[in-house]
Amino acid sequence: PEPAGAHPSVAWTNVAAGTTRVALYRWALKGVRDDETLVVVTDQTEMEATLLDLLPQATDTSETASLEYADLDARHHAKWSEALANHVAENRQQVEFRIRSLDASHAARRRILEDQITRATNEKIQIMKRSERATADADYERHLAALEKAANAGDIYAAPVLFGTITVTRTT
Repeated sequence: PEPAGAHPSVAWTNVAAGTTRVALYRWALKGVRDDETLVVVTDQTEMEATLLDLLPQATDTSETASLEYADLDARHHAKWSEALANHVAENRQQVEFRIRSLDASHAARRRILEDQITRATNEKIQIMKRSERATADADYERHLAALEKAANAGDIYAAPVLFGTITVTRTT
């Protein structure tokens, strides 16, 4: 869908007064753990951290403007590129941690099953425990394959949500 247009006005003390162009993007972070976040890009980088706090107090204006946002889109792309590199690295670290945990739990499970097979005097118990070991091995391989796939799946899908302006007036 096309991004919305908005031109709200807000009274605020912590941000410089004036009209600032705003672009709002939704990022869908994909990987071993999915997440979503809103990312703000404005003419005033110091406003970006507080803009989402400003919006609930803003009032809509009937103003319409046809402005160019290519430079904000380029700044967004730079933010996205940096965030993507960080996300891919963090995703890889999470996967490596989960693989180490999977390896440790699988090794412990195999030791228990091997011990049970060795101590079993009944042939039927040995067969049952060997079957459990084979199932545990298959389960381990399945989980390992899923984790390795997730390691390479780190990505951020960005979609523009809003292009507009915000007018800030100083409160006294």
